[in-house]
Amino acid sequence: MAGNTGFTSFAHEGTLISAIVPDGWEAFEPEAQRIRFFGPPQTEHDDYRPTFSVSLGKPDGFGEAWFDEFADNSLLQLQSGYEGFVLRSTEMLTLSSLVEVSAIWYEWQSEPNLAFAQLQAIAPVDRYRMYLINAATLRPLADTHLPIFDRILRSLRMLPPRQ
Repeated sequence: MAGNTGFTSFAHEGTLISAIVPDGWEAFEPEAQRIRFFGPPQTEHDDYRPTFSVSLGKPDGFGEAWFDEFADNSLLQLQSGYEGFVLRSTEMLTLSSLVEVSAIWYEWQSEPNLAFAQLQAIAPVDRYRMYLINAATLRPLADTHLPIFDRILRSLRMLPPRQ
């Protein structure tokens, strides 16, 4: 993202979310309840495109204790599932739509000379809706894209279902 890039409001009916997304990012709908944004190609990195996705699903539990355990288990799965896992930070935050989010910022290396900086966040709304948010960029581009991921994440609003 260039320093002067603007942001645009975006809403998606299938996932029931709205967000602020950088101008020039493209939205794709791989499934009705999933939206994925691709940033512009990074010419200095073989046209790699950063991604930010939001998926809607149904949680297998509900309540504060369940969410805390689920968030802890998510971190453990990431730590054991990714080669060269490095935890950057974790955060619990509340969106403007009063949805609690557990966010994990991390890095990992899939092969020599190919490392990623990523965000995984989970946001349970109620017994019937939970969001999984994933964002990824190449580690050399982390200083540029992680602040963008943070801004998109914090701008998310979970919308009520249509009646």
